[in-house]
Amino acid sequence: MRLRTALVPLTSAVLALSGAGLAAACTGSTVPASPSASSSPSASGPAPDLSAGRYADWPSYHGGPMRHGFAPSMPPARGRLRVAKLLRVDGQVYASPLVVHGTLIVATERNNVYAFGPRLHLRWKRHLGRPSPSGERPCGNVDPLGITGTPVYDRQHNSIFVAPEL
Repeated sequence: MRLRTALVPLTSAVLALSGAGLAAACTGSTVPASPSASSSPSASGPAPDLSAGRYADWPSYHGGPMRHGFAPSMPPARGRLRVAKLLRVDGQVYASPLVVHGTLIVATERNNVYAFGPRLHLRWKRHLGRPSPSGERPCGNVDPLGITGTPVYDRQHNSIFVAPEL
């Protein structure tokens, strides 16, 4: 099994893949099934507008380096929760999505990274290589195994870093 780090510039194509071998260990733990969202016709509504600049960026797992999972600019949820918009992607999503400059970044187990614009339209999609099918691994129940970890945004280089399984 090989783990590679991919650099995905926020506004352009993949720049580089740098490789390093990684030994994988299997444990008796299992990965929980991803929650599925279903909606009735009344559950959909207008897409949230991320361009308004009212909400803080969410550039890494749990929001930032402190991993506190709190955005002071996010208003509290009120009333009944509902699905605002269903986004179609090609595979399971185990990684937490990011929000950077009004762009929603989503990574899938098929080694694809998506960027959705302010009105949640697809801005770009990058495929980072063939994911690892379960038959190539001694254990695990994620099939295929692609990008499982949450990407991270590098402000200095305006780039998204992801770790696809190849």
